[in-house]
Amino acid sequence: MRKQLLAVTALTLGFAGLAQAQETPITPSRSSEYYHAPAAGVNELTIHGGYALGTVRAEGANAVDTDINGARNLGVEWVYGISDMFKVGADISYTTLSVDNGVTDTKNSGIEPIVLKGSGNLPLGAGTLVYGLRAQFAVEKAKTEANGDQNRTIGDVLSNVGEGGFELAPWVGYSMLLGQSHNLGAKLSYEVVNTDTDVEGPNGTEETLSGGSEGRASVFYEYLLSDMPLGVALNYDWYTAIDTETNGIETEALDARSMIGVDLYTRINAGNWGILPTLSWREKASSDQFDKLSDVRLNIAGRFAF
Repeated sequence: MRKQLLAVTALTLGFAGLAQAQETPITPSRSSEYYHAPAAGVNELTIHGGYALGTVRAEGANAVDTDINGARNLGVEWVYGISDMFKVGADISYTTLSVDNGVTDTKNSGIEPIVLKGSGNLPLGAGTLVYGLRAQFAVEKAKTEANGDQNRTIGDVLSNVGEGGFELAPWVGYSMLLGQSHNLGAKLSYEVVNTDTDVEGPNGTEETLSGGSEGRASVFYEYLLSDMPLGVALNYDWYTAIDTETNGIETEALDARSMIGVDLYTRINAGNWGILPTLSWREKASSDQFDKLSDVRLNIAGRFAF
């Protein structure tokens, strides 16, 4: 983890060095990458995916590390600008992870829940109020195989668990220009609807997962270097406890937990494409159940308009 932290620190310092190198005035065509949205009447497709290295360790003297590594969110996102104010979109992706504790190595793979979303913006004071709604639903029933393999409808402890129902999350944010080339903003989201997840186990057994709503609070800063934004976002993610019910008996399967981390991101323009690399790093902020929650992800996306 020290190497991962050094890598994040080095990239942060590199961003700062570039920020000192050049000041370029903002033009109407340049906007926040964090809150990027297509213009009115424009469709955008974004092909995205990434690789993740994660480690989980429970509390206790005999606890061992469990590595959760693999490709996350390989898919495509579509967004359409209804007007200069309103946008709609959808996202579908595939994830395949290895969950290895040194004794067993199981898979956590499948299609992620489909995401439908909409957003709007409104000038407010010195900046822009941004708001939206995300809805998602699973396309596969949550399932655990006899060998321990699971699909993505169940999820994992470094993202969320129990995503087999319907989830609805409103969000609100704000973005404000500072000087000629600086952008500062924030965003807050939380799942206000999160229905139960029915899990099919080996030999036809059934259990129900309830709870597990997730939220995120973020602040971000972007330096606009010519037509390339250099951004850093600080994130706080929290997840409520999850209960499981089997044959009418309810127990707490997963305690509430939270993680804190940082995203480093930019946009590189290449013809009609925008290349979007993002490096994300998160660590445990609070948990009574886990001694360690660590998550590093490198994501690459390509976006084009038509």
